[in-house]
Amino acid sequence: MSPWTVAVLLSCCFVGFVTAERLSCYDCFLETDELKCNTTYTCKEGEVCYINRLIGDFYGNPCLYNLGCKIIEECSSLQEQLQTGNPSPTRIRDGDAIDYMDCCTTPGCNRHRITPPSDMCVVQN
Repeated sequence: MSPWTVAVLLSCCFVGFVTAERLSCYDCFLETDELKCNTTYTCKEGEVCYINRLIGDFYGNPCLYNLGCKIIEECSSLQEQLQTGNPSPTRIRDGDAIDYMDCCTTPGCNRHRITPPSDMCVVQN
């Protein structure tokens, strides 16, 4: 086998290995219903899937949802802030408030109905 053939085979194996390591997550920004997100994205290395709920007044929508990939440490930090018994939503950049954050590590794990629903949100069927 020629060195060129060996190099091509090894590079194919390496690309396959790297791709297998990356997580596929649902990816939507400012969606009105978390279950309507149908777009997927392959995360970068070191990222996990996340879903969060923003509460406020978004042109008539009391709640909006973001789904996608986040760096593990950033996701965990936001999730921890919300799970430490903080009774009020956590303010983030631009003044938005997050009242729910979930990080997960299996393919497509970030598209689910958030329960319990916020008192401020109308659950869409």
